[in-house]
Amino acid sequence: MIKIDILFQYNLGKYWFKEMKNTTTIYVVNEKYYNHDFKPIINEIYVTTYNSMGEIYNAFKAGNVDIITTNLNNAAEYIGTEGYERVDIKGRDFHFLSMNNKKIGLEDRKKITEGLGINQIITGLGVLYSGYPLDYGTSQYNGTVLNNQEEVDKEKDFKNINRTIIVNESNSLQVQMAERIVEQLNKKGAKIKLTKLKSDKYYKQIENKEYDMAIIGIRQSYIPDISKILDVTGVEDAGVTEILNKLQKLWIDEKGSIEKKEILKQLEQKLKELYSFIPLARETKKVYISSSLIVGQNFEGITNFNLFTNIGKWYRK
Repeated sequence: MIKIDILFQYNLGKYWFKEMKNTTTIYVVNEKYYNHDFKPIINEIYVTTYNSMGEIYNAFKAGNVDIITTNLNNAAEYIGTEGYERVDIKGRDFHFLSMNNKKIGLEDRKKITEGLGINQIITGLGVLYSGYPLDYGTSQYNGTVLNNQEEVDKEKDFKNINRTIIVNESNSLQVQMAERIVEQLNKKGAKIKLTKLKSDKYYKQIENKEYDMAIIGIRQSYIPDISKILDVTGVEDAGVTEILNKLQKLWIDEKGSIEKKEILKQLEQKLKELYSFIPLARETKKVYISSSLIVGQNFEGITNFNLFTNIGKWYRK
C-alpha cells in the first residue's frame, strides 16, 4: 500500500487522480505539472486499501505491492528476510522533555539542557535523534537544534536543582527515556525524582501544567505546527507571540516563502534562548521496498512528507 496523498491534492502534484476500481485508486502522471522537466518512468500508480496488515504483508510477499510502510517492528516475521530493502525513516511521533517555565528558572533550564546528552538517553530504544520540532516535513526549517547529542556542560553545579519529572507509566518508551534523564542529571549532583503516573492523572497534570518537568509525546501532522508544542509547554513570551502572529498571517496569505523562512529562523533563535523544552527523539517509520522497485536514491533524511519527492527516477525491473 502506498500513501502519497500529499502529492495529489487538488491535482497540482506530480500525479493526479484518475479513477477508483473496487479498493484500488489509480493515479496517472499530471501532464500539467508546473515542472516540465518531470518526466517519470512510472506513469501509473495503484494505491490499494487493505483491511489488515496481514493482507498487506501477503500482497507485498506475492509481489502485488512494491512499497509498504509500518510502525511495527515484526514485519520480517510475515514477509521473510529476502526480496526487499528496509529503510527506517523519521516518523510523526515526536518526544520531548518539557520544562515548566513558571516553575523552573531560565538558569536552571539552561543547565539541564546543556547537561544532557541525548544519545545516551535514546540509544538502543529504536528511535531516531531529533533536535527540533520542525526537523520533519518542512522545507523552511533552518537546521537549528535545541539540544546536544553528546554531553557538553559537565562542570556546572547542579546541586541546587531539585525537581520532579512526571511520565505516563503506560508508555514504556517514555519511561525508559525519563529514567535515563534522571540518572544523567543525578550523577551531576541534581536531585531529580521520577514520578510514574496513571494515564488519566498524567494527562490532567499536563493539561493544567502541574509539573516541573514532563516527558511528552505528540503525533505531528505531515507538515508540523510548532505552536501546539509551545502551548503544551506553556511558553509565554512576547517575542515568540509576535513571531507566531507574523507566521500565521503569512500562511493565511499563502505568500512570502523567503520571509517565512527568515521568520522561522528568528523563532528558532528565540527558542534556543528560552530553553523551554528539550527535543529527544522521533519514533521510526519502517519502509519496505521490493527488490523489483528501483528507487535510485539515498533515503537519509527522508520522512513521510518527502518520501516520494524523487519518484520520477523510480522504475520497476
